[in-house]
Amino acid sequence: MIYFIQAGENKPIKIGWTENIAGRYDHLQTAHYEELKIRKLFEGDKELESKIHYAARKHRIRNEWYRAEVLGSNEVYKIIKNEKKIRLPDYFRGRYDRKLKQIFVRELRETKKWTQEKLASELNVSVQTIIQWENGKQIHIKHKQKLKQIFKKKEK
Repeated sequence: MIYFIQAGENKPIKIGWTENIAGRYDHLQTAHYEELKIRKLFEGDKELESKIHYAARKHRIRNEWYRAEVLGSNEVYKIIKNEKKIRLPDYFRGRYDRKLKQIFVRELRETKKWTQEKLASELNVSVQTIIQWENGKQIHIKHKQKLKQIFKKKEK
């Protein structure tokens, strides 16, 4: 997916691609002194990301960071106007919070049509642990890695 993440009001915007918006946001937020806000999120691949970067080149500050006016750029709009937007839940309100982790685990599980019991079994944890994760409790790194492995597997 393609994301536009902004570092505060009228501040620079990072345009990038990721398979995991929650993880990417965490990584960027950890390294940034201001609260980041997700401004746009839609389906797309690295090729589309490159096209957007090229269209936005006159707004580039450094690497994948652009001046805020890139959001109103006609060149960028022409590329992204027909792309399928990913709607964030209403409570997200443009910023990341613990609820995104809750949705992330639940949505991954539901994508595979798994029950909480099935996921718990795959991870060798209790159903109560899965429920806690879906309610926003922090997930230990070893379980995050296992979750990534499970949900990257192709369905047969």
